[in-house]
Amino acid sequence: FFLALRRVIPRSSTKRSDDESPQKKESQSTGLMLRVCGFIRTVISDLSGGTTLTVWAILIHSFGYGVIMVLFNTILMLQLERDFGISRSVQGIFTLVSILSTLPVYHYSSKLRERIGHLGMIQSSIIVATFRLCLTRFACSEAVSDGSRAKWLLLLQLLHGYHFAADWVASVELLDTLASQRLRSSMQFLLMA
Repeated sequence: FFLALRRVIPRSSTKRSDDESPQKKESQSTGLMLRVCGFIRTVISDLSGGTTLTVWAILIHSFGYGVIMVLFNTILMLQLERDFGISRSVQGIFTLVSILSTLPVYHYSSKLRERIGHLGMIQSSIIVATFRLCLTRFACSEAVSDGSRAKWLLLLQLLHGYHFAADWVASVELLDTLASQRLRSSMQFLLMA
């Protein structure tokens, strides 16, 4: 993405001199904006004409999945503190457990991909995420005693490792496989955004 952007924006337009007139600076910034807009228009037209429906489905899935997981994790941490009185240091342990639980999945992702494939990884991560959300709802209900609630929620953080890492690895590798050589870096940029 940035290499392509560098080709659109010449080096001379990035240099500044203090003795330039305001009109020249304004025309240079307008020219730069037009070049960037032209670049974005080119990328969008390439994406609309040269990519498959699967690529768009992966990008839309990753966006929705990311929004849901960010909201879930943010609300969970707020609820742990406000409703259950769990300190921020214990919340840090929760986050540490969820991060550490991704490492084995990243390590064995190639074996997992060989066994169930990219789409199988994405589908299984959705199933595990749904299972985690339902169990977290149960753990936050009155059915679980206040004393054991933190243990339940801490154990459920282990599920984060699988559903996050499996989905991420499958999405990155699948986009890299499906995207044309020209659009690979743009696809990875869109996935990260």
